[in-house]
Amino acid sequence: MVFLLLSAGEVNQDVPLWKKLSYGIGYSGGLCWTGEDLAKPFEASPIAGIYQLPEYLAAHLYWLNSIEVNAVYSLNEKERIEVGVGYGWARIEKYSNVFYEFHLFPVWIGYAYKKSVLRLSYIYSYSPQYYYRYGYRISSIFQIAKWLYFRIDMMGRIWYIGRTTGSHVCLCLNGVGFIIEYNFKGGVR
Repeated sequence: MVFLLLSAGEVNQDVPLWKKLSYGIGYSGGLCWTGEDLAKPFEASPIAGIYQLPEYLAAHLYWLNSIEVNAVYSLNEKERIEVGVGYGWARIEKYSNVFYEFHLFPVWIGYAYKKSVLRLSYIYSYSPQYYYRYGYRISSIFQIAKWLYFRIDMMGRIWYIGRTTGSHVCLCLNGVGFIIEYNFKGGVR
């Protein structure tokens, strides 16, 4: 498959592969949904109704940070294939003195068409409170300015088992965010 990808179109065979690629480095941040097991305690009142919505949202949201690098191979003027790696981190505070730290190491492949990208990520994760775990994430990314992208994480989960308690916890990676990325031009054909 790689051979077919690299031989598509009129490609100068004298140019090394690394010169045919574009590279990117960026920061990504976004709001994600915790799920019930990691959410802050929330006292629901049946008579408060919609007035408790801001409190409910604040109890279930957390901020996820990541630094990412990628390599992009242009198939033509509109289509690209990208691969990348990153490091992400989050700190979720359940109570004032109880918090959970998560370190994520995603590897992804993506297909880009014009100004949108569909990414499939495989994620290795570490947390001091839980055993090492693996997960996945599917993202849609849309370019809104030269260096700025909007990201929607449609599906994503990492399941953990507690080191001391044996309890199961699911870290949800569903959410919205942004990516600020600088692309180093390349792609000599």
